[in-house]
Amino acid sequence: MIGARVYLRLIIQDLPLNASDILVCAAWATSVISASFDIVFHKLGALRPYVSYNLDGYRGTPEEVEFIWKLQWGGQFPFFTAFYLCKATLLTLYARFFPVFMQTRRKILWGTMAFCGCAYLATILTTLTICRPIEGNWSSDPAVACSPIVFAQVFYVGWALNFAGDLMKLWSILDLQTGLVIACIPPLRPYLSHTWTMWPFRLANRTPKESGNRSELSEVPQHHDQSRPRREQPSNMSSAENLYDLESQGVGESHLDAESSAMASPKSPVSTVK
Repeated sequence: MIGARVYLRLIIQDLPLNASDILVCAAWATSVISASFDIVFHKLGALRPYVSYNLDGYRGTPEEVEFIWKLQWGGQFPFFTAFYLCKATLLTLYARFFPVFMQTRRKILWGTMAFCGCAYLATILTTLTICRPIEGNWSSDPAVACSPIVFAQVFYVGWALNFAGDLMKLWSILDLQTGLVIACIPPLRPYLSHTWTMWPFRLANRTPKESGNRSELSEVPQHHDQSRPRREQPSNMSSAENLYDLESQGVGESHLDAESSAMASPKSPVSTVK
């Protein structure tokens, strides 16, 4: 979807990328980074069914546990960034749809943009500052590690701001990838009305070949019509043989008549003389 959107903008319409296109590309990049963390977690065995969210039941060394905690803390940044970039993509798209005379709607839209920007900054700052020192987010030392309640507070703050932003712009997020698809669908509308001017050039280059194919296709019904007499060839041949026999009989009879007339012609003068 994102590739089709960029292709439409750069190749078909021959226009530079606007703010919405750049934001959706950035959202795709951050979502790929966020999904790559899940691949690493699966490779390390942290996504096993018997492993809880706080890594109870994980079979690994303390260094691996600390590394997983560090990845979990660092994976929050691309995760929240991708969500808010999807929001920004839709908001910039709405800004193009609402004309200038819709002052009330545009004010609500700009207020929603400001709220989403502040919510994103609040989420990132909360993640960075709620646990001090910062090593407490992944340290396995009880004297340094932060309480699990801290991580729950980050979750509550982040998702409360996230859903509040969704409700303000009448758009509910079901999944990160779903948000990317929804953000890409509206700009793809010109595909439906595009005339695809590049096709005639391709057809012009392929005119001789296609004309030959058309002639061959035009001959197909003729061959198809000729296929039926071919199936009836034995009956036609037999009828031809019958005609040939009749003609030969007629020729033979004509020869006999000629011979009889020739034999009768010398006698007629004699008879006349007598």
